[in-house]
Amino acid sequence: MTIIYILVFIIIGEILRNKNTFFHFLYILPGTIFHELSHFIFGMLFFASPVNFSLIPKKNENGWTLGSVSFKNINFFNAVPISMAPLILVPLSYSLYQDNNLLIAFIIYECLFSSIPSSQDINVAKSNIAGIILYIAILIIGGSYVIQTNHDYISSFFS
Repeated sequence: MTIIYILVFIIIGEILRNKNTFFHFLYILPGTIFHELSHFIFGMLFFASPVNFSLIPKKNENGWTLGSVSFKNINFFNAVPISMAPLILVPLSYSLYQDNNLLIAFIIYECLFSSIPSSQDINVAKSNIAGIILYIAILIIGGSYVIQTNHDYISSFFS
């Protein structure tokens, strides 16, 4: 039933997006808060020194900016994890899953909806090639380690 609730929330979001900007902003406000908080928390964890946090929508040349977080200390080490921080909302939404719970279904919808990095997030990540190389290397080495140490467990899924 939770999946049906989530599909209904997607339909409501699309209707509001096309009909009424104010109610659409209110409807997706929890997701915007989750998205911007993920940047803020990762900024704190990676020593980027957040200096501004806003949840006030602003019109720009490409549409709307629903929220933003500014940092004083973005560098090769922290640019990628901070800019891609909203992706953490995907496993969070999975961990929240409960059947037949309307409120949890709405939170899952908001987490999934807001987990997509914005074009600005992607531009920040792309602007730091050294950071991209560093985190790709970490993913390859870490992934190899996980596969090697859990080989029997992983193999059981394919046999």
